[in-house]
Amino acid sequence: MLTAAVINFSGQLDVIDLDDGGVYSGTPLGTTFFGSIDDVTSSGKISDGTTLTSFNCCIAAGGLTVSNNFALDADEAALLNALTGSQRYSAGDILDGVNIEGDIATSTETDGRIEIGLSYLFDADTFNNENPDNYPFDPNDVQVALFFIYEEDSGEGIYSAVGELNAVPLPPSVWLFGVGIVSLIGVAKRKKLK
Repeated sequence: MLTAAVINFSGQLDVIDLDDGGVYSGTPLGTTFFGSIDDVTSSGKISDGTTLTSFNCCIAAGGLTVSNNFALDADEAALLNALTGSQRYSAGDILDGVNIEGDIATSTETDGRIEIGLSYLFDADTFNNENPDNYPFDPNDVQVALFFIYEEDSGEGIYSAVGELNAVPLPPSVWLFGVGIVSLIGVAKRKKLK
């Protein structure tokens, strides 16, 4: 069973797909966003240094999901190329992924909501199924790590933006697990030497 852990993240806003209003409307490219998200409850917060949005899960957000062997469409490939400054991705490329996403209502009258999350992309066949037990993962396997913000009002998207994370943030439990394994190996070596 996965123990809840808070993931701290930061990154610059790299691409704005849609800006027709919303909480972060008018935020310029290059703005640093920072925040945290709990990998079990998908609750957290995000800020651009001016506006703070706290969120929970799940009005329409998916929480923690694992994707196995999904195909990129042309828009997704173009977005990834823009983010990474490369031409690595093409429509039809197959990838695996992990998303952790939460959301909060911005308007009860118009069913407005803002969704915030992290996406990690991997080579195809990193996972052999969509079981959440594939999480946590090895940070060395990550091709691209992103944060995203999506806002809608009256069922229509009004703001959509994404940025590459400054580092691949993983929950402290992953690092503690690694330290635990290393510690056990050290104990085993000491016992063997005696």
